[in-house]
Order: sequence, then C-alpha cells, then structure tokens
Amino acid sequence: SLPVLPVAQDTAETEDIQLTPAVKAKAQELNNNPVQIYNWVRNNISFIPSYGSIQGSELTLQNKRGNAFDTASLLIALYRAAGIPARYVYGTIDVPADKVMNWVGGVTKVEAAQSLLGQGGIPNTGLTNVGKIVALRMEHVWVEAFVDYFPSRGAINKNPSTWVPMDASFKQYTFTKGMDIKGNVPLNSQNLLSQIQQGATVNEAGGYVQNLNQNNLQTQLNAYQSQVKTYIDSQKTNATVGDVLGTQTIKTENSSVLMGSLPYRIVTTANNFQVLPDNLRWKFKTNLYAADGISTGDDAMIELNQSTAKLAGKKITLSFIPATKADQDLINSYLPKAHADGSPMQPSELPKSLPGYLLHMKGEIRVDGQVVATTTSSFTMGSTVKQQNQYFDPGTGTWRGGDDNDITVGEYDAIGLDLQGIGAQQLNDLRDRMTSTKAKLEQFQLNPNDLAPINGVTKEVLTGDLVYTGILGYFAQVDVSDKLIARTNGEIINYRLPSYGRFIATTQAHYFFGIVKSVNFPGVMMDVDNLRYQIESRDSDLSKRINFMRAAGAAGSSAEHAVPELIFSNLNLAATGATQPQAVSAIKALTVAASEGQKIYTLNQSNQRIHSTVLQSLQVGTDVKMEISDALVAGKEVTIHEKDITVNGWTGNGYIIFDSDTGAGAYKIAGGANGAILFLSGLVLLIFLIAAIAGAVPLTVLWGSAAAANMSFGMAASLSALASISMGLGIADIYGYDLLATKFGPAFVSASLGAAGAVLGSICALIVVFAFLFKDILLAL
Repeated sequence: SLPVLPVAQDTAETEDIQLTPAVKAKAQELNNNPVQIYNWVRNNISFIPSYGSIQGSELTLQNKRGNAFDTASLLIALYRAAGIPARYVYGTIDVPADKVMNWVGGVTKVEAAQSLLGQGGIPNTGLTNVGKIVALRMEHVWVEAFVDYFPSRGAINKNPSTWVPMDASFKQYTFTKGMDIKGNVPLNSQNLLSQIQQGATVNEAGGYVQNLNQNNLQTQLNAYQSQVKTYIDSQKTNATVGDVLGTQTIKTENSSVLMGSLPYRIVTTANNFQVLPDNLRWKFKTNLYAADGISTGDDAMIELNQSTAKLAGKKITLSFIPATKADQDLINSYLPKAHADGSPMQPSELPKSLPGYLLHMKGEIRVDGQVVATTTSSFTMGSTVKQQNQYFDPGTGTWRGGDDNDITVGEYDAIGLDLQGIGAQQLNDLRDRMTSTKAKLEQFQLNPNDLAPINGVTKEVLTGDLVYTGILGYFAQVDVSDKLIARTNGEIINYRLPSYGRFIATTQAHYFFGIVKSVNFPGVMMDVDNLRYQIESRDSDLSKRINFMRAAGAAGSSAEHAVPELIFSNLNLAATGATQPQAVSAIKALTVAASEGQKIYTLNQSNQRIHSTVLQSLQVGTDVKMEISDALVAGKEVTIHEKDITVNGWTGNGYIIFDSDTGAGAYKIAGGANGAILFLSGLVLLIFLIAAIAGAVPLTVLWGSAAAANMSFGMAASLSALASISMGLGIADIYGYDLLATKFGPAFVSASLGAAGAVLGSICALIVVFAFLFKDILLAL
C-alpha cells in the first residue's frame, strides 16, 4: 500500500501525467484551486467508454475528451501542476443501468451500453432484479487528492490533511433531438433506383450491375439536397448544426466544495497508484525485420515500442539513409552539377532513377524528428524488408494489428496514430510548422546565396511534415465523416478506438535476372491497416450497426484517394480540372470501372453457384483472385469490377471484402494495400533525395531555389488541405457538440465534408456499387 502521507511521487510527472506548459497554464487559470480544477475537468471533458491509458493528460486537455484513465491523468496532472498531491485509485463499482446508458452516449437499451463498454475493453457485468438488468458492475479508475478538507472541504487549500476521492469522468448528458429530416423529407428510394437503372443492366442471376446511370443519380441527389435545405429553412431561419442534427451537452455541476464521496457504489478498491502500471497502458510498436523472417518468431532489427500516451500527437517516420559516405557520394554523383553562369538548377535536371544495386542503405525510425533506432546492417536499395505495426490492448492483455507490410528500401513512411479521434490542435500544430517552413523556403528563393533562412530545415522538417500531412489528414477526415454519418442517422453511437495507418513516398525496384538494377519513385500511397470502431445502435439493433459500417467504410475509402489528391493538388489549376492529380482507392476504382461500363460483381453466400464462373472470368491478378476466393470460402461478401482500369499511370483494380455478420470491411486496391495510390514521380524523387541526405545538408543547398520552389509549392497545397480538413473538424466537433453557434448552410457542408466529400460521396459510391443488391441501405441512409 502507498504511504498515508504524500511523498514526492504524488506530485511528480509521469508518461501519462504530463506537466506540459498547457497543463500548468490551465492549473494557474483555475487559481491552483482543488474545487475549481475538479469542476473544470468534470464539466469540460467528455467521456469515452474505453479501457486503459491511451492519450495522457496533454492530448486529453487538447481534445477535451477521454476515458476514465485519461480523464484521471488530466485531473491528477492539473493537481500536481498546482502542487496538490494526487493519485489514481482502481476498483470495482456498481452504477444504475439508466445512468450508464446516458453516460456512454444516450442509448435506449442497457444491452447497447454493455456492448459499448465491452468493445472498449471495460470489464462489466449486469446485475439483475426480477430478470431485469438494473445496474452494471464494472472496473473503473478514479482519483484521490490530498487537500485541506476540514472544515473548508477543499475550497480553501491552506493546510492539506486528507485524501479525498473524486471522479471527473462520471457525468450525465442532456440530449436534444435534431430535425426529423428522414421523416419529413423522405428519400424516394424506389424512384431513385429506377432513375439510376435507366439504360443499365441489372443481372441478379449473374451477380452484377452494369452501366448504372450516374448522371441521373447525381441529379436526383442534388434535388434531394435542395429539398432538405428548403425544409431546414422552413423550420428555422439561420438554423445551426445543433438545430439540424441535435446536441449532446454535459450537465454541468459547479460545486463550491469537494463532495468527499463518489456518485456510485464502490464494491472493492483494488489498488492506489502514483504511477500507472505498464499493464494498464496502451502501447504501440513498429519495427523492421528480415524479408524472409517471421514477425512472431524472429527478432526485429530495429523497433520502437512505447506507450501511446508518450507517443500521442507525435510524428513517427521510417526512412532510409546512405549506409556509408561512399553511398552518399554515389547519390551525389547523380545530381546535377552547378551551372557555370550561376543560374539555379531545375528539378527537371534530377535523375529519373538511381542504380539500386550499387547503393546500400540503413533504416531508421524517428519520433518528432529524433532518431530512436537505426539498423546496424545495411540493405541494397530497392530490396524488400518486413515491417510490423501493432497495438498493445490492456483490456485483453495482447498485441494486435494488421498484416505485416513489405517495405521497399528507399521509401519514406509516415505513421499516424489516431488514438481516440484527431483534434483540431494536432492539425493546427502541423499547419503552423509547415507555414513556418514554407516562409523560410520562400525567403530563400528570393536570395539563394543567403543560406540563413534555411538553417535547420532538415529532411524531417521538409519530408517528414509533408508526408505526415497525408495520414494525419486522412484520420481527421474519417473521424469527421464517421461522426456526421452517425449524427445524420441519429441511431448510432460511435467512438474511435486506437487506430494506425501509413502514408508512404514509394520506391519501385526494377530487376534484371533477380537483381535490383534501378529504382525510381512513382508516387505516394495510403495504407490504413488498422481502423477500429467502437459502435452500437441506440437500441442494440445489429442491422443498423452494419449499415453504418458499410457507409463509414465507403466514406473512409473515399478519403483514402481524396485526401492525397487535395494535398498534392495544383493550386494554379481549376480544382476539378482533368490535369489535377488523380489517386485511386477501392471506391474510386469501382466508380471509375462503373463509369467505363464494366460489370460490378457482388459475390456472397446467396449466389455461391456462380462464384467459380465469375472468378475465372475476372481479368485481374492471380493474388487478387486467391484472396477473393479465400474470403468467399470464409463466408465474406466481395465486390469487384471485371477487369483492370488505368488511372494517371496506375493500372490495377479495386475490391471490397465485407463481413456481413459484423460490418467489418477491407477496401483494397491491387497490391494488397488497404488504401490508395497517387503517381507523383517528380515530387517523390525530391522527397527521397531529401531523406537520403540524412539531414546533414538541406536539399536547397545542393540545388538552389528551384528545389525550394518545388517543395514550397507542395507545402502550399498541403496547407490548403489542412485548412479545409481542420475547418471541417472544428465545425463537426461532435464529441463536444460545440455546434450551437455554427450555422447550417453551404459553408458548413463544404467544410464538414472536407477533402473527401465524405457523406454525399460515400452515398453515391454505395449506390453505384451496391444499388440493386442492397436496397435496404438506401432506406437506412
């Protein structure tokens, strides 16, 4: 047991209890007062029903949401910043069923509350009376602080003498309903289907649709949007988003003293902690191991393994550097030489490829630009190594993640962690860094002979932030679209469970008799291996949950191509111009194939008799056929187009593997990536060359203002993308429901749909892809 009186550890910083400048400033703003600090955390931090330390105090403060562990970490951090000793308490509690149902998001059945708690990893069981669940028994964490309790009960903290229990995570909410758009402006699904089937082939026996009328679809949906807007205007002039979609607000309590007791029954108190034990922390690890190795049995060559609280909000990158000075010199020998007349070198003078077989590179992992691991051995450029990414879930006590990734030596990976939703502050911090870098590059362009503006502009400042924008922007976008789909539906409660993905500046090896001859740099790729939801319908209806997952999956796939397009768009061209970069995701590939008149097949358990025939007829790669065959044998549903498409230099196919029992889906493109690809050879070559310089010399020193201009141009598009996504994230801050002052209108629609046009885009894609086989989806939407 811990000492009765406080000791130094009760006011110390830990990896979960982060005493950052923002935390210290908030404590000072609250006058370092125990009661004011408790009231602020309780009334401003929304609850997420998950288990274990995930975010830490700083990210919880930024995002104003967190589970019981993270809320406790923030409360303890504020107390310790104020010089008030505070600890965690872990135990088992009983909470009335109706209170839990409100606490987890306003469900109408206790089974839905249990499902959300269980998905979040919180051990719980129902307590019954006369066959009815009346309370839930659950494991929980709260706080005790050492304050002056008698007689002021914490209001005046002069002579601290008592450990006082408190729980800022437990609270109740007030819910207001939005407008009943579905009931008052019903979508005529039968008319819509008949419109899009004009001139189309709908062959249920053959399992496919062909030539769906996408023009009629867009016309019908535009008309429906207009009807919805007219209805909203008729109900309330200048309606806010809260008026339209409804709100959820914390029932505030501003006590003048600390209560000294908890708002539920304590069954047992198991432990008190000054520092959370490691088994109660979420952790993330990424590593590299040999191409012929097995991640479950072989030692990693390098590895990052840290708590997610420690990694929260930080940029993780995997890149490769020349193994020796000779390798660096060889790369430099392929670079353009200085012009005799002093004119700047142009990006067009850069080599189109490099001789991979002559170059050796080492892998390195960085966190916020700082090297944390470098391989001792080197690899031939263009060769393959393996990577494994995983989370440790304290609820199950196990590591889990997606399939191992094949890494081509020379590529540049930015790994993004979406712990419980990306916050606007994370995007704003990245935007501020990139704005500063862009200004330095522009200043250097004006006078390439003056290197002062670019001192300190290394590969992580240039390459790292630019590539990191892709994965962070993706997660921010899907967080917004998921919440909007759920709120528009009105029947779904959803939270983000810890997820991860990669945005990659790719390299491509070309072989000669099994040896890497040359390596080029085709583009960027999104690969989201682990996107996890905590989701339930208010009334515990599985069909509603599955329909939401299908819509959210389509929106997520749309974001995989739309976010890279937005980031690398040419701001000097029309936004929808044909010459803008075109990325390909599963949804994009299926939509393109449909527009070309291809058959779009949906294979499931109801048409098993045609599986073999269809698989034989598909003009796609053998690996894809094998994966589809295995999925069908496992009872999954597969949607795929009949043959490869070509978009912007990429040739391949997109397909969806969907579990109709759970709603889980994999949205894939040829090659196995759960994501999208975008060809941008010139900019990706610059990205590689910056990385290859290993931060020792800025790229601009070698190639002058032309390279600076190219990177500055790329950053301008990325900043524009961040602004759009950040605006949507801010407006659609569904967790806090801070929507009352935001008008519902074109600005909201534009900003909240952000890069992907997520809601409307995903509905269009769903209808195009699933039209005749899943008519019930239209009714659900």
